[in-house]
Amino acid sequence: VNAGDNCAMLFFDAIFYAVLCILGDWICEHPGVSKFFQLRADPSCPWELRRQEDEKVLAEKERVAKLDPASQILVVSDVSKVYRTSKADVHAVRGVSFAVEAGSVFGLLGTNGAGKTTTFKMICGQVTPSKGRIFVKGIDVAKDLHGVRKHIGYCPQFDALLDLMTVREHVELYARLKGLTGEALEAELTEKIETLRLAEYTESRAGQLSGGNKRKLST
Repeated sequence: VNAGDNCAMLFFDAIFYAVLCILGDWICEHPGVSKFFQLRADPSCPWELRRQEDEKVLAEKERVAKLDPASQILVVSDVSKVYRTSKADVHAVRGVSFAVEAGSVFGLLGTNGAGKTTTFKMICGQVTPSKGRIFVKGIDVAKDLHGVRKHIGYCPQFDALLDLMTVREHVELYARLKGLTGEALEAELTEKIETLRLAEYTESRAGQLSGGNKRKLST
C-alpha cells in the first residue's frame, strides 16, 4: 500500500460518510421513510393493554383534543410509541397528551423507563410516533420537521460541547447553522450569551466551565 492508495481511500471515505450523513438526515425528516427503517416498529398500539388512567389524565386528554394547535407552543396529542421484539411488544410511550402555552415552563416528570426521553425524541423528530400527532407552534412534526426544528432547541442528557471551543464559538457555530450572518449574527450572540448569564465566560473554553455553566451552554 502506497501513499496514493491511502489518499484514494481517504477521498472515498469522505464521500461515502458524507452521503451517509445526508441520507440519515433525509430519512429523519421524512417520517414515512423513517418508519420503514425502524427496527420492527409496530404502527399501532393495542389499546386493550392500556392501564387505568386517572381523572386528571383523562381531563388533560380531552382538553388537548379540543385545542387549536396554533394557539399553543407545543401540543402532544395521544402519542404512543411501540416496538416489537421477538419476545413481546415494548410500549415505550402510551397515549401521552399535553399542551404547553407560550411563556410557560413545563416539566415532564416520571420514573425511570416511563418514556420521557422517547417522548422528547418524538417531539424533536428523532423517533417517529406509532400513533398520535405532535405540533410545535402549530406545525405538524410529521409533515414539516425542517420547519419545526427552526423553533426548537434540544439539550440532551450529556453536555453536547467541544472542550477546546470557547463559549462564543459554540453560540456562533449554532447561530451560523441557523443561517444568521452579519449584524443579525452579532446581535444574536450578544443576546444569547447575556440571557444565559455567561458574559464573563465569553472567551473561556467549554472544558473550563463549571458543571452548571456547561448545562447552560448546552441549552
